[in-house]
Amino acid sequence: MSSSIKLSHAIPLTDQTIVKRGGKWVVTHPAFKNKGEGMVAFMAGWCGHCQRLKPQYDKAASIAMPDCPMGYVDCVAYPNLASAIGIQGYPTIKMVNAQSQLTDNYNGDRSFQGIMMKLCTSPGSGPKPGYCSRR
Repeated sequence: MSSSIKLSHAIPLTDQTIVKRGGKWVVTHPAFKNKGEGMVAFMAGWCGHCQRLKPQYDKAASIAMPDCPMGYVDCVAYPNLASAIGIQGYPTIKMVNAQSQLTDNYNGDRSFQGIMMKLCTSPGSGPKPGYCSRR
């Protein structure tokens, strides 16, 4: 099993696209600019829980994007970023607010349905009509 992780629909993020500004961690990737609430998953390819999350998260990204941005960090490739942000276990999913700042951990159901429900009911999200009916 590979130690790196790659998703098809979620946006790969790095130490160049998640930076600390004014004491807050900010996602600078253009897909997160001027959007509603989104998510960033911190994962490692060797982690069994990450392997189970991967298809669920990627399926949600295939529907949610571009209205609700969804990214991921390969923590094997960027361990210093994960450590600096305070990631202590894998997978960790952090919410991203409308100002592109990493906020609270998402501790809900890690199924496709659970992730979509969170995105569909989050304040500040701006899904297009029919978005949440495609769950």
